[in-house]
Amino acid sequence: MPSSQDRRDGGRLDLQLRIKYAGDQGDSGEAEATDVSPRGARIECRAPLAVGTRLNFQLDAGDGQGVKGAGEVTWCRPRKSPTGKTVYDVGLRFDDDWLKKDRGPLGRALARFFAAGEVEPARDYTRVNTRLLAQGKGGNQTMTLTIVDMSEGGLRVTTEGSKLPTGLKVGSPVKVSFGEGRRTQVTAEVAWVADAAGKGATMNASFGLAFRRDDDAAKDAMLAIMSTLGKAGNTDRPAITLELG
Repeated sequence: MPSSQDRRDGGRLDLQLRIKYAGDQGDSGEAEATDVSPRGARIECRAPLAVGTRLNFQLDAGDGQGVKGAGEVTWCRPRKSPTGKTVYDVGLRFDDDWLKKDRGPLGRALARFFAAGEVEPARDYTRVNTRLLAQGKGGNQTMTLTIVDMSEGGLRVTTEGSKLPTGLKVGSPVKVSFGEGRRTQVTAEVAWVADAAGKGATMNASFGLAFRRDDDAAKDAMLAIMSTLGKAGNTDRPAITLELG
């Protein structure tokens, strides 16, 4: 089960955004914000931030047209990046009124997204961060997708660009195949979407897939893949295909 420092009220949006911050202890910098919710976010920093530090921030998609707000650091943990450098995952709790102010296009889009309730359901499973490539197929499209993380309950997927695949929407069925020759096939449902398209957009679009809770085949496939990824020195990568309705 997640610890209390990882819990936040409200639905979360797994969209990577840029955050510029300045703290009351003299800390300032730029970081990547993920797992954004109406109440807070997880940010990845190059330097640690002390618990209790107050931050003024601007959250944007890389185009400089963002949302300004304030919040407080609630936790900070060091982590090794894929390149071997130490980075810091930081929990930031927003002030309650951050989305009620004059906020511009991004703030309005976030507010609509959260209000609509089109967010990923609360996760009951431990996620494993990955950079697995998957082949996406839909209509006449064939595309390369990246599975950012996975769990027994589903997948978080990003595209190569800022736009979602044509026709992808919340509730759409997606057939997920694992292994050469599509040895294991399960059905998932699009749980949330985040299109990063727009003038000057630099972030990739992303979407979440959720498996049925009673789908033992999906659970077994995910457990097998995650256990393989966890073995030291293993370089094999499973073949994964997503057939987008």
